[in-house]
Amino acid sequence: MERTNFDLTAMQENFIEIGEIVEHKLLRLAEIENKLEPVRTGEEKFSRKHLEIIKDPEGQYWKFLTWWKIPNLDEAQYDLIGDSLAKLDPKKKTPVIRLNDVIKNIEIVSCILRFVDPFHYGILSPPVETLLGVKGDSSEQKYFNYLENLRELQREYNFTRIADVDMALWALSCILNKSELRQIPKFKDYYELYRNSVNPIKLLMAKNSLEQIWMEKGYLNIAELFLETDHKVAGILASRELERRVKETCKNRGIELYKPTLAPRRKPEPREFMELAIELSKKIDFIKYYLDDIRDWRHLRADLLHEIDKDVAYEDVVDMLKGVNELSVYLN
Repeated sequence: MERTNFDLTAMQENFIEIGEIVEHKLLRLAEIENKLEPVRTGEEKFSRKHLEIIKDPEGQYWKFLTWWKIPNLDEAQYDLIGDSLAKLDPKKKTPVIRLNDVIKNIEIVSCILRFVDPFHYGILSPPVETLLGVKGDSSEQKYFNYLENLRELQREYNFTRIADVDMALWALSCILNKSELRQIPKFKDYYELYRNSVNPIKLLMAKNSLEQIWMEKGYLNIAELFLETDHKVAGILASRELERRVKETCKNRGIELYKPTLAPRRKPEPREFMELAIELSKKIDFIKYYLDDIRDWRHLRADLLHEIDKDVAYEDVVDMLKGVNELSVYLN
């Protein structure tokens, strides 16, 4: 696959046309931005009338009510929203959290932020969320992660505003998912260029996906993904999990991970891995049972890391994965 700098800015340039084809409507988001200019400049406090502009019940500018439903809010809640949006600072997370506490829907929160400050915020919606593989421990954290992704792409492609990155990604997701768009020659060309190239959007998606697997599954599950295509990489990952588990258990059992030092300003040296494993085996019989295997796996790791041309048997890596998995289950 060729490494090509796929031009995401072209997607933004085609946003209006793509929106009209997909949504059967001229998307006039810039007009909503203009109507919220007084909030952006601080001349007006965000209120019910501004949310009605975004909500657009008559469908003049876009199809908000097709996608979202705003809960009933009282005046006290509108006051909280207005206070949260006053002097909005994109470096602070508190306004997003406060808004979501009131509205209870991070996508609607993202819509409000996008129109109040399009330079620093974008809309979180299922098409772009799926395109980038955005995850988070909470809805707010997912949005913060999404904004960070948008900032990365903003730097990569020199977008002026975060909202423009968001619109470009939405347009791209439409091309990837709507077959009728690919009947149009220029959109088919964009589709093929994206599909057949390595580009910053795909790299972000891969990074997000791997981080999620890492958090949920750890090194061993990633090792299993590599086993059939590159068993040496799988072995290195399994050895990393072994090292992590042994050191983590040593720490929990009060075993020092570093050599003692008499010089207070000198950085302590880490103890040898096998020294730690042997000391741990004196505290846990199960480790003692596996000690010879652990020593063999450590030698296998050295071969994998330092002997590039050495023929490491696939079966040896499989055995190591099985053994490390058994240890990990026991030590959980």
